[in-house]
Amino acid sequence: MLEIKKLTCGYRQFTLKEIDLQLPGEEIVGIIGPNGSGKTTLLRQLAGRQEGLAGTVWTGANVSMAFYDQHQEQLNPNADLLGEMQAFRPDWSTQACRNYLARFLFSGEDVFKPTGVLSGGERSRLALAKLMASDANLLLLDEPTNHLDMASREALEASLAEYEGTLILVSHDRTLIDKLAERLIIIQDGQARAFLGNFSDWRRHQREEQDAATPPADGDTPQKRSEAMETRAQQKVRERETRREQRRIEELESCIARCESEIAALNEQFAVLDPADFQRAQDLKKDYEEAHTRLENLYAQWTALAEP
Repeated sequence: MLEIKKLTCGYRQFTLKEIDLQLPGEEIVGIIGPNGSGKTTLLRQLAGRQEGLAGTVWTGANVSMAFYDQHQEQLNPNADLLGEMQAFRPDWSTQACRNYLARFLFSGEDVFKPTGVLSGGERSRLALAKLMASDANLLLLDEPTNHLDMASREALEASLAEYEGTLILVSHDRTLIDKLAERLIIIQDGQARAFLGNFSDWRRHQREEQDAATPPADGDTPQKRSEAMETRAQQKVRERETRREQRRIEELESCIARCESEIAALNEQFAVLDPADFQRAQDLKKDYEEAHTRLENLYAQWTALAEP
């Protein structure tokens, strides 16, 4: 799908140097790294939005690319949401456009809003909806969840999970990367390297590397002998605490699974919702937001226990 050879890109302040990567098709790739490391620069380079300093970016013969830039949502200010969607997909019926917009939480009378009065989050949702409805088989997204509320992020996540092409995204939303990405590009110290796995896999890999790099203890000292003389009772206390934490992690994972199932069911109800049933739409949206709040709290608890 995409091959990068000896790519160097960036500005005077920083550069990414001699990047070599190969990305197969039909997978979701997350680009991660510290702030200012060059994640967006690399994505824009892959999308052809800026020239590199050296190297090449090669795409397959049948690749059709689309790029989402959080700062450049191009919408017709004279159209309403439904008209914008119908102009973009004239092969879809009016009902098909309305059903599709409902997946991005535009239902009922919302579809007749002029695009010129949309909030930043609504503009982002509509721009992302159009991008996902394109025939592109390679999507590049720069911070797609910026400006989105919790319900909107979940709707986007569900759509991205169903996407059948290749998706490359830059996001500070660690939960989104962890749940969707099958491969990572890690930007660090001016270099980029690929990693097969999601964010949790990468964290485990980092811990394993740190453990392997820890030098073995050498020599015996009174202090080391004292530290080694922990009582069996103390060890049992630690073991009990570890088991208790593990049980709590498992309980949280079960709660997360149930909450995600509830959200998936709400997604299905949104998809078949009668556009004229405004009250039902509002009720579903409220349930959506409450479920997302619970999910975020569960993930926060899980993260506090599962991370080192």
